[in-house]
Amino acid sequence: STYVTPVLGNEVCFAGNIDKSVFLRYLIPKLGKIRLNLYGHMRCSLPIDKNVKYYGIFQPENVSVLRGSWGLIWDGESIDTCAGTRGEYLRIIAPHKFSLYIAAGIPVIVWKRSAMAKIVIERRIGLTVSSLYDLEQTISRVSEKQYHDMLTAINELRVEVVNGMSLKRIFSII
Repeated sequence: STYVTPVLGNEVCFAGNIDKSVFLRYLIPKLGKIRLNLYGHMRCSLPIDKNVKYYGIFQPENVSVLRGSWGLIWDGESIDTCAGTRGEYLRIIAPHKFSLYIAAGIPVIVWKRSAMAKIVIERRIGLTVSSLYDLEQTISRVSEKQYHDMLTAINELRVEVVNGMSLKRIFSII
């Protein structure tokens, strides 16, 4: 599998159980200029339009299939905040897709109040948002230089992740 370097743009990928990601129903009608690439299990019908592409299920070890400028980590029933049990869970845990996007070399977008936000800011590997309503505006403010710096930082982590170092060790989390 060939690694493809992402480029700055408004293409956001979301990998996960799409059926359980209730917020997507609310996000899709509000995408504006954002293009959304979905990967994972999907039985429910979502309002798929020109801004949304569904790529199906992929093998987790084959992260090279993921396409997008950004990898979104969000959960719950709302786009205003990470609400509900699943959303609140992000306050205390970094889900599998966090390391998945790092392994794919894709800068991440996370909830400002998630357990990952501090890491994302300190390591400069992506963006934090308080609401998905801020998504388009936050992405549009990123310069080519800022994005290049994010790619450099995430690629340093990518090498460590794909070589088997645990995220706990990389981020010195206990």
